[in-house]
Amino acid sequence: NGEWRFIDNFLKLNKKFKSFLIIRDPRSVIASFKNISHGSKYDYLNCIFNWIDSFDDVEKLKKKYKSNRFLFLKFENIHENPEINTKKICKFLNISFKSSYIKNKNFKTIKNKSLTFSALNNNPSFGFNISRNYQWKKNLTKWEIAIIESLCRDRMRKLNYEFENLDKKHLKEGMKKLNYNNLIKKRLRFFQKYNKG
Repeated sequence: NGEWRFIDNFLKLNKKFKSFLIIRDPRSVIASFKNISHGSKYDYLNCIFNWIDSFDDVEKLKKKYKSNRFLFLKFENIHENPEINTKKICKFLNISFKSSYIKNKNFKTIKNKSLTFSALNNNPSFGFNISRNYQWKKNLTKWEIAIIESLCRDRMRKLNYEFENLDKKHLKEGMKKLNYNNLIKKRLRFFQKYNKG
C-alpha cells in the first residue's frame, strides 16, 4: 500500500523475486482517505495524483516484466469473483489453492486489526463483499466525483470503470475547491503540464 514506486527496485534485486499490485477505483481510494484524513482543507484530494502515479507505474511494470514476475489485479475484480482471482494469485506464487483462502469466516481469525480496518466505517471489514466496490457512492459529494472522474478519466477507462458523468457545474465547483489548497493547486498544475501524478 503506497509502495508502488519500490516494486521495480525490488524485482531488480533477484530474478526469482515476484510482486503483485492491486489497484482500486480512485473514487474508493479518495472516499477512504477523506474519512481518515486530518490534514488541512482538501488535503485528502492529493490521493488523486497518487492514484495516477500508481496507475502509470503499473503500466511501466507490465511492459518491463513478464507475467511470471509481475501481476496486476483490480480490487473490484477480487470482490466480484474471489475464487478466480485468488487462484490467479496462487498460480502466480506457485502455491496450491485452498478453498479456505476465500471463506469469509476465516478472515475473522486475523489478529492484526489494521489488516481488516475499513476507513469508511472505522470497523473491521472481513472477507469478500461486492458492496465494497461501490461504497464511495455514499461517501463522496458530486463535485468530488466529478473532479476524480475528470482527472483520472483516461486511466479509469483503461481499467473499464464506469462513470457517473456528472454535470459540468459539479466539475467547475470541484476545480474551484482544488485551488483553495496550495499543495493540491501545485499538484494540479504539474498534472496539467506533464500529465503525471
